[in-house]
Amino acid sequence: MIRVLLFAFALLLTACDGGESSDASGNEPDNGPVVFTDPVGVVSVLDGDTLLVARGGSTFKVRLRGIDCPEMNADSPAEPEPYAEDARSFALQRAGLEVGLEYDAACEPDPTPPCLDTYDRSLAYVRMSDGGDLGEELVRLGLAKLLVFDDQPFDRLDDYVAAQTEAQTSGLGIWAD
Repeated sequence: MIRVLLFAFALLLTACDGGESSDASGNEPDNGPVVFTDPVGVVSVLDGDTLLVARGGSTFKVRLRGIDCPEMNADSPAEPEPYAEDARSFALQRAGLEVGLEYDAACEPDPTPPCLDTYDRSLAYVRMSDGGDLGEELVRLGLAKLLVFDDQPFDRLDDYVAAQTEAQTSGLGIWAD
């Protein structure tokens, strides 16, 4: 019951920000929806940190860069980890039908290794239509934790560290116990 209430509170906080929405950089007020230059359609949300997206008639998987959500364990008989369903539901609700993909500076303009993970998923940040960063929001709500793979820093590391510190301090989600 407490998890459900925490999740509902997190959704409420995300939806109601007192009119103080900010743009992708977090420095200026939001002036409406973001227009993506190369949007992808969201086909499905496999778990909190993995989406199946479509562009130009083909589909591919995107792994959110810099975060790790609890596992759904869809390919095993194991039960989902605590907060896995919450993370997936939040990602599904926030992503909507269309998102923008953004890559680390080292990956532009062609997201090839090291911008693919060991499962050939594209490692990207997901920008939502309101300008929010899906990965950062998941971390800030305690539905994901920071993931630095092979000690390789990434462009948004400082923002994600701040988001995780905020979640830990507030005892949200995975940091509640």
